[in-house]
Amino acid sequence: EVELTRESCEVPFGLTFDCSDNKVMEIVSVHGEGSVVAAYNETAEVSNLLLPGRFILSVNGVAGNAHRMHGMWLTSLSVRCQVCAPLKFAVQFDLTEGGKLGVDLSRCRKGMSFLVVDIPPGKLKDWNDANPHLEIRPSDRIVAVNGRCGGADMMEELAASANQPLELVFSRPAWEPCYSEATDDVTV
Repeated sequence: EVELTRESCEVPFGLTFDCSDNKVMEIVSVHGEGSVVAAYNETAEVSNLLLPGRFILSVNGVAGNAHRMHGMWLTSLSVRCQVCAPLKFAVQFDLTEGGKLGVDLSRCRKGMSFLVVDIPPGKLKDWNDANPHLEIRPSDRIVAVNGRCGGADMMEELAASANQPLELVFSRPAWEPCYSEATDDVTV
């Protein structure tokens, strides 16, 4: 659990979030020296740092609704947050013989990722059927495509991937507090 306090609601805590999935708040940036979060990060253990890519699971007891959590964040002098590291994993798809990948995406509003909205029939659904222990789900985020990160670069790479091998890196909340370093990537 992380606790932060500020002098007034006019003083920003110093984080920007993406709330596209309306369940959690993904940290997309930490703002400058002198912010409450920058001061917190100077003294926090590495495993408890507030960093881009980590997720806020609750704010002052509000969980499961990112817009309500964000409202609480904006209007409170003190916030108590549960934070978790991302679980990242890479999946390779062979599109050399054609076929549909089968994923509906939405561009995250503030982040540099794509949100998985739906998984219609296609190679991704086939992968899920064969790998139920690490299935790709709606609300997972694609954070890299063939090694390229960032919205426009990833979209370009995704568009150019027809009939070639494709590697997607997914991210989701690990749903565990950041008390241990749970950011190791998993490649499948």
